[in-house]
Amino acid sequence: MIALLNASYPGVQISVLDIGARLGLVDFGYEELKLIDNLYLEGIEPDEREARRLEEDPTLGPYKKVYSVAVGEKKAFHSLYMTKLKGCASIREPLTEKIQSYSCSPWFEKDYEIPISVTPLDDLYAKESFKPFDFVKIDVQGAEMEVLLGGNRVVSSSLGITIE
Repeated sequence: MIALLNASYPGVQISVLDIGARLGLVDFGYEELKLIDNLYLEGIEPDEREARRLEEDPTLGPYKKVYSVAVGEKKAFHSLYMTKLKGCASIREPLTEKIQSYSCSPWFEKDYEIPISVTPLDDLYAKESFKPFDFVKIDVQGAEMEVLLGGNRVVSSSLGITIE
């Protein structure tokens, strides 16, 4: 499909917004996006160090811009709970007692916290300068509803969304 897109529509840019961009486009179904010749990719990753890493390493995206902020329903300050497995970080505190019978429970053990700011997605992408994304990927470890509530305009203007 991507080869056909690249060959048949070389001038068409595909724009993707990756909310919860931690680790980059590594998961099955997303890593293929890197093969699009004319990909425009932005990310949202609240961990500032990880956001800079995503911008600096083109093999992870390639991201044109990564905002170091969390998105949610309203402006707030919060903690980002860093977990033993890097990809399981969340603004939701892990409820390890509820999942301790599962083999993956050690992944969610809290390692440390980072103070972060939360802003509505629609505020981050102001109306005057907003150009809709073709696709929006949301992977925020349990805070998906808050992202949707704070980003109705951005999300509803896209062709497709995927929510983990």
